[in-house]
Amino acid sequence: EHGLCFDALSPQRQNVILRRAAQAKCMLSETEQTVMTVTDGEFQGQMELTNQKLIQISMPLFHRMLVPVRAVLNDGQKERLEISKVVLAGGSCKMPTVQQYLRHFLPYGQMTVMDPDHMIAAGVGVYAGIKERREEVKDLLLTDICPFTLGTGVYNEADARRSIMAPIIDRNSVLPCRKEQRFQTAKDFQKSVKIDVYQGEAYYADENIYLGELCVDVPMALKGQESIAVCYTYDINGILIVDVKVDSTGKQARQVITTGTYTLDPAELEQYLGDLEQLHSLPANEEENQMLIAWGERLFAQTTGELREEIGRRIQYFQYLVNQEQDPYKIRKQRKYIADFFERADRYLDTFADAWQCLENDSSWYEPDSGADPFGEGADSMAEEEDLKWYDGHLTS
Repeated sequence: EHGLCFDALSPQRQNVILRRAAQAKCMLSETEQTVMTVTDGEFQGQMELTNQKLIQISMPLFHRMLVPVRAVLNDGQKERLEISKVVLAGGSCKMPTVQQYLRHFLPYGQMTVMDPDHMIAAGVGVYAGIKERREEVKDLLLTDICPFTLGTGVYNEADARRSIMAPIIDRNSVLPCRKEQRFQTAKDFQKSVKIDVYQGEAYYADENIYLGELCVDVPMALKGQESIAVCYTYDINGILIVDVKVDSTGKQARQVITTGTYTLDPAELEQYLGDLEQLHSLPANEEENQMLIAWGERLFAQTTGELREEIGRRIQYFQYLVNQEQDPYKIRKQRKYIADFFERADRYLDTFADAWQCLENDSSWYEPDSGADPFGEGADSMAEEEDLKWYDGHLTS
């Protein structure tokens, strides 16, 4: 009304307006409408505000709110209608407009508003207690995840000047995590392979954060004939272990990269690495996983038709989990489900085995030898006089 531009006001007057705006926002969390009044010297202004008007003014901010929500749903491979509970954190979540907007996007999500102002701080406190093994939180289990992708640069045939990012540990992987991938030589008679370590989500490796590198010699051979295994081990303390092994020679190299603020002296680091290797071996090498796959392979050999196809699908999916995703929680969960299915398949096969067992234990099929040759003279008359219980009506040459 007075033709004033906010940016043209002095910092003091801007602060006055911002404080009144914050007060009006808090009032709209409790009532449907309020009046925002600003008095500064001779200047005085008023504006009536409702939640509906707030939505109209702040619509770009509401749209921005959905960006991280969509990202979380995509990473979790969930549809918005599948979400049943939503935990709100941050003071703005007290506002009815914010809750209503999220309900519009997540209609089946039950909103949980406990203490949005302090929820993050409380979570950080619990997290610190778990890491310090405090007695008060010893029974709590907190799943930590990797917030970014860790990978290496691979040769780009379309543009040799720019390597492509090959993810090894995907973002949102449960920590601690250990994953392995194999790579082949990109050129004829290549003498060595350099493994660049990157953190980030960009397609091109050089657009991500460079963390380090290591090199390993390989025997000279034609392109693609030599291969190396690259294994990343990463934990909640920000320590990344990069292990490389040449498949043909068995030669190994290791690089330890500290991506966080957590530091250890050399002796502690050596003990820590030993403990980490002992506790978190590759899932494909764990005995329980190998036994489940062997169980499935046995059932696959014993069955036919649709049951055999289903067993094959489950073996393939479980092998994908242990060799590619390597998520220990998902592996443990699916191992139980697949084992239950294999158990039912075994019981199904046992019903036929029991029937054959009854036949095998039935001695009534045997009759004492009468002394006559059943295939000699008089055999036809014997067959007419009594049925041979082992004979079903046809003989084949």
